[in-house]
Amino acid sequence: MAGMLTTSFLLLTVAVLTTAAQSRCNVKSFGAIGDNKTEDTAALQKAIDTCDHVVFTAPGIYLSKPLQLHSDFIFEIEGGAIITMWHNISTFPRGPGFIWVNESVLTSNLTILGPGTIDGQGWRWWPYGKTISRPNTMSFIDMVNFTMDHIVIKDSPAWNTHLRGEHMRITNVRIEAGLGTCGGYHAAPNTDGINIGGRHIYVADSWIHNGDDCIPTNVFGTPRLGVIDSFNITVERVHCECGTNAGVAIVQSGDAEVRDVIFRDMTVNRTYSGCGMKISEAYETVLGQVTNVTWENIQIHKATLAGIYINVVEENAGSCTNTSSQPPHWLTASDITYRNITGTGGGKGQVAANFCCSSSRPCSNLNLIDVTFNSEELYSVHNVINSHSERTVPKPPF
Repeated sequence: MAGMLTTSFLLLTVAVLTTAAQSRCNVKSFGAIGDNKTEDTAALQKAIDTCDHVVFTAPGIYLSKPLQLHSDFIFEIEGGAIITMWHNISTFPRGPGFIWVNESVLTSNLTILGPGTIDGQGWRWWPYGKTISRPNTMSFIDMVNFTMDHIVIKDSPAWNTHLRGEHMRITNVRIEAGLGTCGGYHAAPNTDGINIGGRHIYVADSWIHNGDDCIPTNVFGTPRLGVIDSFNITVERVHCECGTNAGVAIVQSGDAEVRDVIFRDMTVNRTYSGCGMKISEAYETVLGQVTNVTWENIQIHKATLAGIYINVVEENAGSCTNTSSQPPHWLTASDITYRNITGTGGGKGQVAANFCCSSSRPCSNLNLIDVTFNSEELYSVHNVINSHSERTVPKPPF
């Protein structure tokens, strides 16, 4: 009997150790080569499906088609390791993104760790513009308890990240899209940096060089939930350069709000605009509101079109048309604060601020406090009420 118990104990111990060994896996032990020539998709997906924690070890350049992640999972890329998107764009499977989760169900407790790199090979895709479907590098929709830390994303074909969820923490992310130039949208189109929507989100200590919105903040939309409000979002200590703007609050489609958002302690260099708020021109039935959004301690250098702007009728930061032709429940903005913002002009035609609001639902309670711009032009203001400024140069007409 003692021998049988000993044998049973040993078998149980082996089983436990085997299970533990599968909890953290080196992708090379599943057959990944990492030579940037051999397709590693099958080996990588097998490791992901088998393990709770996969590690892409260095040295290695892992060539892959899309990879689907899951709940209760850690996706780690060691320093010096690179996951690179499949080189042939004609045979790359179209879908939500390069690295993605099933957006039809809730995904929980997902962690993305660096300090390695994900290379989207965007330069292969950008010349085609909108004539082909370009994948996002990361597409994580309907998340709860999501963490991303110390990751590098290079040359995404479209958005670098598409993140929708609750209790998300994104820190120490470096994004390089078209790093060798500062050509903006024309050089690296649609390469949004950290595109977020949801509730209880924290973004910090990141560096973004891209060709579109730096950290766009959207309504919270998923197939499971529909379109609902986004709120309690903090973005701080982020550098943005060469894209279209710094922090942007956007309402897309649906009667929902973006509210209780703060962008602070940011630097913005050679973008189209500095602190922005807009709708996307792709959404022609935009409803909803943007309320209680604050930008503070922002340094803006050479914004081409406007230092700060609100445009509720179109996407362009520098123009304002059709403010009287929109339906009565068009997007509106209220309780917006700009505090301790400095900016230098980006050239002829750049304005300190462009506030383009609807005549049927004016923007209200805009507060400019300790805002200074060195601009050739002053302000373009349409349909703004109940607003004020303090120690602001040049002084706005309210």
